[in-house]
Amino acid sequence: MPLYFMTRSSKKGGGGGGGIKGTRGLQDYMRKRAKRTQGQPTAQNPVPCYTTDGPQEFDEDGKELGPDAQVWKTYVREADQVDRELVEGWNNSMDVILIFAALFSAISTAFVIESYKNLKQDPADASSQTLLTISQTLMFIANGSQPTNTPLATDTEPTAFHASARDICVNALWFLSLSLSVAVSLICMLAKEWCLEFMSGRIGPAGAQARRRQQRWDGLVNWKMKEIILVLPSLIHLSLLLFAVGLCVFLWDVHYGVAIPVVIVTFMAA
Repeated sequence: MPLYFMTRSSKKGGGGGGGIKGTRGLQDYMRKRAKRTQGQPTAQNPVPCYTTDGPQEFDEDGKELGPDAQVWKTYVREADQVDRELVEGWNNSMDVILIFAALFSAISTAFVIESYKNLKQDPADASSQTLLTISQTLMFIANGSQPTNTPLATDTEPTAFHASARDICVNALWFLSLSLSVAVSLICMLAKEWCLEFMSGRIGPAGAQARRRQQRWDGLVNWKMKEIILVLPSLIHLSLLLFAVGLCVFLWDVHYGVAIPVVIVTFMAA
């Protein structure tokens, strides 16, 4: 049985109702209808909306560079956004450096406390040397000899203390590492204060804000603040490397089996 779809009256007919006959006619009808409705707003394809800025305000003649001119308002708005993102990135980076430097300084201090004792004579050794001399003197007195006229044995004479080259090298590396770590912490604290001062006082007329912001920015540029903050991670890495090298030298004299894995890890990390 043929399939008919009732449509609007045909332009070619004489007033009779037109139609779409058969499956092919249905497909042609749907294709034409899709072309006619293409691009029209629907529930699934709504009309796109675009947001635009408000009407541009213009300054009065002769006030284009006044304290409240539009150019200063635009400058302050854009500069605040840029400065906020820049300072936020600096603060996040310095927070990580401060935490790491504090933990690293605590660890390296524990090693330094034990290692610096090797740079000076042990008081116990000096005491034992003195007791040995007294014992030898008493022995001379017991034998009836004169201790003042009898020279002491050369092996009991006190000798000047000299630290070994290994101890000097290890302590030099560890103390330098600790000094760098503390210096980085101090610089981070100063830099965070600079960031706070740079972002403060952003109130008042737009022209005054723009001048104040530019003066502070020129100060940061003259003092190379950006370069200083960028070099802080390298300094803390150098501090860690110095500590690792000193640890390798220290362990190499203790036991090769312990020192070799530490040396391998140090060179791989470096």
